[in-house]
Amino acid sequence: MTWTRVLTVFALAFSLLAPACDDGTQIGGELVLVQKDKRDLKVLSVRPDTGPLVGGTLFVMTGEGFESGMSVAFGKTTATQLYVGGDELAAMLTPPGEAPGAVDIVVTRPSDGQSATVLAGYTYLPPPNDLLVTEVIPSYGPVSGGNVVTIAGQGFAEGATVWFGDEQATNVRLLGAEALTVTVPAGASPISVAVRVELPTGAQHTLQQAYAYQPDGPAAKLKVTSVIPGQGPLAGGNLVAIEGNGFVDGATVTIGGKAAGDVRVLGLTAITCIAPEGDAAALVEVRVTTPPEEGSVTPAVAWLDDAYRYLPEDPNVLAVLSTIPAQGALRGSTLVAVRGAGFEDGAKVYFGGALATEVTVLGPNALTAVTPAATVAGPVDVRVENLGADGQPGDAATLTDGFTYLPGDPELLLLRAIPNLGPANGDNVVALEGAGFRAGAKVYFDGAPATEVTVLGPTAITCKAPANAVPGLVPVRVELPPLAGEVTGAATTLENAYTYQPGSVSTTELSVLGVIPGEGSLAGGNFVAIRGTGFITGAKAYFGGVLATQTTVLGPDALTCMVPGGTVEGDVTVRVENPAVGSTPGASASLEAGYTYHADSAGLLVLRTIPGSGPVQGGNVVAIEGTGFRVGAKVWFGGAQATEVQVLGPTALTAVAPQVGAAGMVAVRVELPALEGQVTGDAATLDNGYNFTLGGVAGTFSAASRLPTAGDVAGGTLVLITGTGFDPALVGP
Repeated sequence: MTWTRVLTVFALAFSLLAPACDDGTQIGGELVLVQKDKRDLKVLSVRPDTGPLVGGTLFVMTGEGFESGMSVAFGKTTATQLYVGGDELAAMLTPPGEAPGAVDIVVTRPSDGQSATVLAGYTYLPPPNDLLVTEVIPSYGPVSGGNVVTIAGQGFAEGATVWFGDEQATNVRLLGAEALTVTVPAGASPISVAVRVELPTGAQHTLQQAYAYQPDGPAAKLKVTSVIPGQGPLAGGNLVAIEGNGFVDGATVTIGGKAAGDVRVLGLTAITCIAPEGDAAALVEVRVTTPPEEGSVTPAVAWLDDAYRYLPEDPNVLAVLSTIPAQGALRGSTLVAVRGAGFEDGAKVYFGGALATEVTVLGPNALTAVTPAATVAGPVDVRVENLGADGQPGDAATLTDGFTYLPGDPELLLLRAIPNLGPANGDNVVALEGAGFRAGAKVYFDGAPATEVTVLGPTAITCKAPANAVPGLVPVRVELPPLAGEVTGAATTLENAYTYQPGSVSTTELSVLGVIPGEGSLAGGNFVAIRGTGFITGAKAYFGGVLATQTTVLGPDALTCMVPGGTVEGDVTVRVENPAVGSTPGASASLEAGYTYHADSAGLLVLRTIPGSGPVQGGNVVAIEGTGFRVGAKVWFGGAQATEVQVLGPTALTAVAPQVGAAGMVAVRVELPALEGQVTGDAATLDNGYNFTLGGVAGTFSAASRLPTAGDVAGGTLVLITGTGFDPALVGP
């Protein structure tokens, strides 16, 4: 329905539902007509307060003393199609503005010349850039080029040319004003480049760091290595990151056999998704499926058993969720923090059946303990037992393989290299993860010594890879200096740990491309994934200059972390810093306005639904206004769950109303996924928030609400009616 038609409905509503009367009789249900004297001219509210420079926006104004024939000026220009209802409500279309910016609204009454002004009451917005590049899908590909990508944006037209860095793409195919496809040109090296679209008119727009060239080589074998975080609420809806290899665009994820939502491939080694609802509190499998390769009809599948734990809904139920650190020396004496739920004073902790000492219960969700000694290296279960009545054992909960005993103090271990491939000419930064590293360590790639070796701590080393004349997989070896009494130090080798790529190319530059999700509470504590290039083990992330915690590098393309608390709501810069390598300072990259903090004071609220009613058979889209919404929210109408929930931001979401069995008013409830440390997420309810009606399907004529519900006894009050099935030719009886 156009705005002109909406105004027609306003006018018809005025003529049909607000007739002149000479008494105070109730008319039209609750539409009560009240005799009023003429009042001074006032403007009490305007909506909306912004709009396009071209005008034509439906504008509603409330106040006192309005009368037929009055004029409303926006700056120097008078509004058109003005309808006045009584002395309290007026509707109109905004006139075109002279220039972007705020203008005064001046209302003038013809009977006595009285006027009222709303200073800077309306802001004309600048016209949008007709040409805009917003996204490249997928945002990565081989340095040799030749792959097809889709470019999204607006204002695209025939004759467009596309550039990846300084190289022109080929086979440009226009899909419409908002999308086109191209064949990616070869890149000079595995780095991130800008993507630029140019039109024959001379217009152009560039999206910086929009596409990441990755080293060529054989297709990586699909595998799933870890899931972060490893647990979440039974209701699902929380963000999960999956670490592995061989991930490609079009991958799907199942958790416990159910499809995950909002799957995003951040690169070959990382995926994020929204966990589905679980069937029961238990450990479940996580499975990734990628589309068939060219020439094949069989998709690739990889999974990790017992990779994700659904938590019980009751926060008082005893549960053991994680240990920090999750590994320690065989001799014991490691101070460990245990996170979970339902811990009580006097609880006992067991590591592989051996009783821990110095147990301190910090609260129902955390305790600390000192590990006992073990006789055999490897993973053990961690069990917490609460005290029972009369000295008997109480409830118990176990985290399977919750702690790993390392041989020795500990023995040297090499787990992986990040990145695990690089150019044949070497000189690129590589990080090694493991255990038992110490100062003086040396690193060898297929027997050739690495340079600028820096030991970051017992679990991480950075170095620069040496050159290698023969492309392919090579072992990586770490050697420690001898301790007192030793002739040679400890050494360990990880076979097939690193792949040399053919050619002589430069290293991948550090870049920060995006944060998922890109917003959250000022309180922090929420889990996010950062997408980019060039990440290495030991990288740190900062939000507005504040260090994030629990940072895990999933690979060169992605890392996860826990957002720190903010100080002021609004956009902040997200910065990632790689560790130093030898005497070379660590690289740093930033994304301006990469993350948005929202005020905690708003909290989770459900304010209203638009429209506020709909048919019992459901299927209609409903917008919900409120505060505190975030990705993963679920919506319930009464006891029925809505579908296709789309969170548009912290103050708005849309959902498809469910089918219900009976007409009537129901509560609307929004439930959020749990944050770190929560077992269940926040929830808010709007009582009588939505009215299910009989019939009322598309095309059925029905009225749902009216505003205002009272007017002058002389008539002339404008009444706004919402409902379904309105027609421009609507007339009264």
